[in-house]
Amino acid sequence: MDITTLGAAKNYTKSEVNTAISNKADSTVLTAHTGNADIHVTAADKTAWDGKQDALTAAQLEAVDSGIDSTKVAQIETNKNDISSIQQEQIVQNVDIATLRLALDTKIYGIRIDKQDTNPDTRVTYLDDAVGMTSAYMDFVGGSFSYGSWADIWFVKNNRPVALKFDGTVDYELDHTDFTKKLDGTASDVSDPNYGGNFMSEMPTVYVKRWEDSCYNYIAFSDKQVNSDFLAQAHTNADGTVNSAIYLPMFKGWKDSNNKLRSLMGTYPTGNTTGTNEVTYASNNGTGWQIWDKAKIDLIMDLIMLITKSTNCRAKIGNGDCTTYNASDTTNYGKMKSGYETDGTTRSASAQFYGSEGTEVTNYGKHHMIAFYIEDLWATRADRCLGFNLVDNVYKVKMTAPYVLDSDSSYGTLTVAPPSSIEGWLKNVSSANAYGDVPTEVGASNTSGFANYFYKNASGSRLSLFGGYCSYGLRVGRSWRLDYVSGYSSWNFGGLPGDNNRCQGVARGYLPLLCSDN
Repeated sequence: MDITTLGAAKNYTKSEVNTAISNKADSTVLTAHTGNADIHVTAADKTAWDGKQDALTAAQLEAVDSGIDSTKVAQIETNKNDISSIQQEQIVQNVDIATLRLALDTKIYGIRIDKQDTNPDTRVTYLDDAVGMTSAYMDFVGGSFSYGSWADIWFVKNNRPVALKFDGTVDYELDHTDFTKKLDGTASDVSDPNYGGNFMSEMPTVYVKRWEDSCYNYIAFSDKQVNSDFLAQAHTNADGTVNSAIYLPMFKGWKDSNNKLRSLMGTYPTGNTTGTNEVTYASNNGTGWQIWDKAKIDLIMDLIMLITKSTNCRAKIGNGDCTTYNASDTTNYGKMKSGYETDGTTRSASAQFYGSEGTEVTNYGKHHMIAFYIEDLWATRADRCLGFNLVDNVYKVKMTAPYVLDSDSSYGTLTVAPPSSIEGWLKNVSSANAYGDVPTEVGASNTSGFANYFYKNASGSRLSLFGGYCSYGLRVGRSWRLDYVSGYSSWNFGGLPGDNNRCQGVARGYLPLLCSDN
């Protein structure tokens, strides 16, 4: 019985009244209940309240105030997923490559280039079997080349200077430190224009994989085809077969009296002719001879980057002949004679690698450099390069023969854009199997990024020139010019409108190339 049911119309017993009163709250309880700070709600209200969002923390309030909305949150999640996917893909690749490497009994030497880091040395990291190896460099003070850990690696150990006959056969090997002698100590024909061949650097097969992401360029090298991503483009013939070696010119191209583009010591690099003529002069050596091409330049320059662990090739090997220009010398304009110094003496050294820092006033930029037995890989005279064109500011690239001077439908059209500026110090490149390495960004300096120079003409069809020349200063090295037509002729250009490397020709059959510039 509730006390509220008590009424005057009925008589209740004492017991009933006491029971009703005892069921009611004590006054002290009521006072405590109504006088406290607690909020009293129904069960339904409590359930609804519990479902409300907690108050935001200070960090959450800051995030809201920063302008992050649902779209940006979604993008963050997408980026996280993309990064995770890339990382997972790299893990899978590494596992696959490691498995294949063991199965093939081979090694892979890799590098990673940080696009955000402009320091030529710190931006390069060794990967795979290159981890823990020491880099190579020219000791400019001592006058000798330090191989670091690379002396016994196949592309260094099996690289050799040879006499290559016009028919593509190796006649003999030169002494590695005195090119005037054969390996057996007898006199060589290295300076004889009547010799029936050219003097070449023999480079064994190298398989390369190139790729990149938004942060890094990656390049991996092996002596075997680890998987289908590893290609030997510099060693690949037009029919798809792979040469056991290619032959790169030891000396700048010189046109002899028979209009043959030759690689001989004691000659001045020929210039002042067109790209068409250079192709003809090279072919006059015999079947399969051609001029220098992009695939071979990329291979040699990337190998230099690998062993030196730097994107500044000049700082590690030498500036080369980049300041000898003489306007009064209307025949050669300061280009140095192959194998000889400016004073007429024989070069400081015959070697696989050699160079001078050239910081002294009298010597700066006035000496030959050598890399893989190739004298003046950069500087002295720029060399024309097949397989790399710029057409109306669009890259056209072909990494295997056959080549033409001006790109055709067989050339790949790249979506990768060249630097927006018409010139500047090269900062970054894009790397891929389909096109090797192509310049993408300038804005560095002569000591940062790639520490080399880039030029372009955004209109018309332009053929590449590589390396720089004797009036170029420190802009020599991994330097690209894509601002001249293939028919342009000048004292400082040779081979094809290109850069400073000797041309190379594929000697008959599976034998590789030679090169010479007019």
